[in-house]
Amino acid sequence: MANQNNFFGAFPLLQQCIRLGDSFHQKKLRWLRRPNRFIHQPQQPMIIVITVISLTVMKVKTLKVRLSNINVQELTSVPVTPSFDTKFTTQIRVKSTNWGPYKFDASTVSFLYRGAAVRQVVIPKSKAGMLSTKKINVAVTLNSNKLNAKI
Repeated sequence: MANQNNFFGAFPLLQQCIRLGDSFHQKKLRWLRRPNRFIHQPQQPMIIVITVISLTVMKVKTLKVRLSNINVQELTSVPVTPSFDTKFTTQIRVKSTNWGPYKFDASTVSFLYRGAAVRQVVIPKSKAGMLSTKKINVAVTLNSNKLNAKI
């Protein structure tokens, strides 16, 4: 009997089955049917942390579009009448503050004078990388020929 206790001491489930007179399979089935209420409890803090990070840091933010490096090549204006003619090159910067690449469709940049569109430049479909800036060089010609009829 002493040898039997030493052997089954390493297997508490088997030892309990022998004491109760149940078969090992009945005890195992009863253990498998028991509701596992606390099985997910150690995972709850990790789930909360991941949820908070995804709602604050990882949220999708809109792109920031700016003009930079404007090089005026030609500028003609008449101060008496609102007429002008200019040519310049600029760099359109599309900055992504997202924690992943951001694909954007083709869109337009409008240059306005007193609320009226003077020129539109197309930004091609592209992708801004993670926390980076996409730089697009464009040449723009603005003139007030269309504005004289409206003003």
